[in-house]
Amino acid sequence: MQNINFGSLNFSSIPQMEQQARQQQYAARKGVWDAIGSGAAGIGRAYDDMTQKRLADEWRNKQWQYQQNRDKLLDARYDAEQQRLAEEHRQSKEAAQQLQSQFIDAYGDTDLSRYGLPAQFAMARIKNARTWDDVVGGGSSLAQAIQYRDTLDAQNDERMRSQQEAYIQGLGPKLDQRIGSEMATSGMDVDKIGDIYATTPKAMRDSRLNQLKAWRDQLVEFGSQYPLTPDMQRRLNSINGAIRTWQRKMRHRPVQF
Repeated sequence: MQNINFGSLNFSSIPQMEQQARQQQYAARKGVWDAIGSGAAGIGRAYDDMTQKRLADEWRNKQWQYQQNRDKLLDARYDAEQQRLAEEHRQSKEAAQQLQSQFIDAYGDTDLSRYGLPAQFAMARIKNARTWDDVVGGGSSLAQAIQYRDTLDAQNDERMRSQQEAYIQGLGPKLDQRIGSEMATSGMDVDKIGDIYATTPKAMRDSRLNQLKAWRDQLVEFGSQYPLTPDMQRRLNSINGAIRTWQRKMRHRPVQF
């Protein structure tokens, strides 16, 4: 049979028991919240990992797309540059062929031997040119060779002309003086040709006419090689006039000179 204690109740330990109960309740709640907090942290980390992965994937996709667009742009620029270079090459080739034809048409049959090997080599370069620069370079070399030779020829011509003038200045006056002396010695004064004809015996008129023609021929021969001096030209004109007068009086056919 169970014994029942009917003694007075002791409530002195209740506060302590309440405190323990609260502590146990707090500990239990703390464990729950700690567990919830740990789970939340894990979920947060997982969410962050997913976000970072997504961002990384997006970045890689953007980088790949950027690279693709950049490659397309570079390819387009390369193609455009190749087309431009090809067009420039075509135009240069056409221009070179046109200029080459102009050179060959103008100088292709010219004898360049007098201009020496540089000119002949330049013409060969023009004929075998493949680019505009080759044609222009050959043409420039040809022009320089021709100009150099022409300059030398001009200088030589000038030197010969100077020597010729000096020669004429010495020889021309001597011839003129000799003819004048012979005419004076023979009494053939062209200013009085009518009177001289009248006083010349008929048998001597042909010989006197031939003498006039001989003096004329000497002056004409000299003039065919060198310019006549003014005095020589005047003497030739006066002898021509005397011959015309003499032949007219002799009733010869008029001469033309």
